[in-house]
Parts: sequence; C-alpha cells; structure tokens
Amino acid sequence: MTGLKHARLRVILGENNTEKLTLPNGIPDSIDEFLSKWPEDFPVPRFSYDTELQLEKGNTEYQKSKKSPKRAEATFYPSFPVGETQESLEKVRLELLKEIQKRNNEGVIADKMARTFAYRRQEVVNQEPLVQDFMERWSALFREKEINAEFQRLVALPLEQAQLDKYSDQFIHIIQAKGGAK
Repeated sequence: MTGLKHARLRVILGENNTEKLTLPNGIPDSIDEFLSKWPEDFPVPRFSYDTELQLEKGNTEYQKSKKSPKRAEATFYPSFPVGETQESLEKVRLELLKEIQKRNNEGVIADKMARTFAYRRQEVVNQEPLVQDFMERWSALFREKEINAEFQRLVALPLEQAQLDKYSDQFIHIIQAKGGAK
C-alpha cells in the first residue's frame, strides 16, 4: 500500500451524481494487491421466513406488471440516463428540433439522439405513436446516419452488417400482407 491509512475517493456517476468511497487500507499499488484482499467466498445473507415471503410476493407482482412484448417488438427497454428525467429529456428533444435546422452539426445531433434513446424507446413502446407523428417529433431520426445509429442501439449490430437484403422478399411479402405498400 502507499503508506496512507485510508483513502477517500469521489466517484462521479453522472453530471449531478457523485458518491464518496472510502478505502480503509489506502489505495493498493497494483490490481494483484487489491485482488489478494478480495474474499474467495461472499456470504449470502439468510432472511427470515416472513422476509422471504415478502420478497417472493414482490417478485411475483413485478413479473405480472411487466408489459408483454408484442410480436416482433424488441424487449429492450432502457432506463433513462443517470440524472435525467422525462422532463429533462423532453427539453433535449426540443433542442434537437432546433439543432437539425443548423448546418454542420452532426456531432451535436448524434449526441442528443444518443442521450434521448431511452426516452424515444419508451415513447414507442408505451404510446405506439403514428409514424407521421413520430417523424414530426423525432425528425433527426430519419437521417441516414441516425437510422444506422438507432439500429445499432437497438440490436447492437451495425445496420451494414445485418445483411437485411437477403430478407427483402420476405419483408415485402409481410408488408403487403399487412396492407402496406404494393
């Protein structure tokens, strides 16, 4: 150890979210030294019977309250970024509408689109907006770069690598069967 009896660290988790961490034995000189003090077995706490029943009841209620995904709906439903609320992300969305009017600011648009992904995703899953309404609210999404970025956010795979062309005949058949474009 570095000779300090203990060390206090400030851990920044988000823009307005910091935590204090105290290392009682100071900062280790190496990762090996840190891991050598790591316990081999972590004790699993035992709960009283009443507590176990409460936990089981809570888990059951949680499972029942989860929205069942519809056919072909991605189950990916991210939480808002740390420190963000629905109101703060709505402000970012409104800023985004102004930013798309400007030139040469693809980086700002990309940052705001990434920041509002969870808000946008929850809107799609919960409200199921009409495409026209969604295009008005999120017009930046309908740019080529943002379509590619959104695809990657959803499926963790670049759109170019998804090889969707080999499924185009099936897509057309499905769209026509649903009463879409002919």
